[in-house]
Formats: sequence, C-alpha cells, structure tokens
Amino acid sequence: MQSAAGGGVVYFPTGVYAVEPVGSATACLVLNNGTTGASHIKELAAATMIVMSGPATDTTGVTHCKYCSLENLYLDGGQFAGTMIQAYYADNLYFRDLWIKNNYDICIDSAEFWDSRFYNLVVETSGSLTGDTATPNVLLRNSAASSGFGGTYSTAQDVIVWGPNAASTLEYVLIANRSATASVANGLTVSSPNASQDVVIRNVAGLYNTALTGAHVNFGTATGGFSIENSTSALGTLYGGSVPTHFAANRPLAQVAGAVSDAAFSTVPLDGTLGIDTLNKRFYLRENGGT
Repeated sequence: MQSAAGGGVVYFPTGVYAVEPVGSATACLVLNNGTTGASHIKELAAATMIVMSGPATDTTGVTHCKYCSLENLYLDGGQFAGTMIQAYYADNLYFRDLWIKNNYDICIDSAEFWDSRFYNLVVETSGSLTGDTATPNVLLRNSAASSGFGGTYSTAQDVIVWGPNAASTLEYVLIANRSATASVANGLTVSSPNASQDVVIRNVAGLYNTALTGAHVNFGTATGGFSIENSTSALGTLYGGSVPTHFAANRPLAQVAGAVSDAAFSTVPLDGTLGIDTLNKRFYLRENGGT
C-alpha cells in the first residue's frame, strides 16, 4: 500500500486477505488517491475497513479525496462492528462490482459525498444486530457529526435518505429487508430542496418481509420538482410524508396536425400509447392493435 502513496494502483491477487488495525490505528486501509484491484478482504477485528476521505469538510472540494475507485472486491466484515467504507469529504469516487457481507454496522458511510457512482453493489447479511437494529447499510448525508474522521452515527431508521441540492437521479435500486423482526421506517426518504431543480426517482423497488412503519417512498422537503417512474413496493404503504404538488415535466406526447395514427411514430407503438391532434384539439389513445 505504501508504494502507491500519492497516487497509483494496488493490485490484490486472487486470495483471501485478513486485515486488522495496527497499534493505535482505527482504520485497516486508508486510500487517498488510487485504484484497488480484485480479491477478498476479511476483517479480523472491529474497525473501519477502508477510508476514502478528505481531511475535513471543504465545500470548495479542493481538499476532497477524489478519483479513487474500488472494483471487483468482496469485503467481508467478519461479523464485527465497524464501517466497511467511509467516504467523507470526497467526490468523483467510483465503485463497481462490490460484494459486502457479514458486517454488523453501517456498510457505506458518506458525508459531503459528490459526483460519485455505484455499479453492481450488493450488500448482504449486514446492519447492526445489537444496540441500533435500524442501522442502515448505506448512509448518505450532508455532513458528518464532527469535522474530520469519526463522530457519532445517526440512529436514522430510513434505509436511504436522499436530498440533493442539484438536479439528480436515483435509479435501478432494490431495497430489500428480509428480516421478520427489523423495523424500518421508510425505504427512501427523498427531498427536493432546490426550487429550480428536479429530482428523478426511477425503478426504485422495495422488497420487504414486514410492512414498514412509514412508506416505501417518503417525501420530505418538496420545494423543487419530482419525477417518479416505476417505483413500487411489494408490501406496505407506497408513498408518504409531504406528497409533492410540484412535479418535473412529463414525457411529451406525440403531436400531429390531424388524426394520430401509427405512422406518427418511428416504430409501431403499443396499445395505450397517447397522441395529440393539434389541429382538432383531441387526444388519441391506441387500442385493439391500432384498429
């Protein structure tokens, strides 16, 4: 790891790696700039496994940890407490093909975490089994409890809390809680605090073994607009909170100066497709195969 200090690539050959903090250290691995390779990392003691964080809050982003990635890794918490990935004061981080398992605490803790991406992230058999049974697997928040590393974790009972200050999209997320005893308030609490920007929720599904005490999608601050598509839950209340009245623009309908037919579309549309006759001010709905 030291050979890549200041930037570089560290490759983990195929195998199982046991890690624990040394001496008074509180983290097993500290990454500032660089990219890790693929393998299986397992904790042998309670600790923060991987730190990808800047030194302190910095709203200019100058001192942020940035341009790091974690890819093709199996992170095993060893059934200990401790954050698996801490991403404070960071931007442009990239996570791909990560499998996180057996961590009895928050798996990914972030604050002041900008312009970063997750692809194919799987979290299993994780979350606190002791004091705070509502500890989320992924915690997204605007600020940490204190400047720099550490601080007291929130006891928020929502799986995802999301309130971007700029136009943003949350899509293709499966929120699964298969425990028969765990209590989760809301699958997703979302806010749109910027009046001039829209927040998009698309294909966010809930798979819950017990009904939530709140809702699958809970609306907080509703200053800006919302766009919601195909976000459903298998159990419990679907929407809750301050259901918004300000929405983003919907997908435009086909507009034709005259009767709307299949010829108005680039391909044959499905039944249920809508179109507008701008000449005669009429709506058209396709049914029975367009007949």
